[in-house]
Amino acid sequence: MEQGAEALACAARLPQLDPWWAETPPGRRLGYLNPPRTGLEGEVLSWLGQVGRPARLVYHSCSAGTLARDLTALCVDGYRVERLTPYDFFPQTRHVECQVHLTCSTVP
Repeated sequence: MEQGAEALACAARLPQLDPWWAETPPGRRLGYLNPPRTGLEGEVLSWLGQVGRPARLVYHSCSAGTLARDLTALCVDGYRVERLTPYDFFPQTRHVECQVHLTCSTVP
């Protein structure tokens, strides 16, 4: 899979989260995701599902295909979709944005 500059820059910043994340109580860890059309990079998905494990996530997507791929990976890692809301910001076009609320079934 080809990775855009935005995704590579995001994965490169993951180590910066560790000190801040360690100071935040596990049940209070929240995440807001708004990736480019290419979706979340593999390293970011792995970090969210196996290291960071925020109690709740909100994922805003402009691509149904990458949203489905990323949600599958997050659900395998123990997240559950609570709500999915489509937004038609561009009427009379094929573009639909989606916002998904997820909760983690096992918060460390």
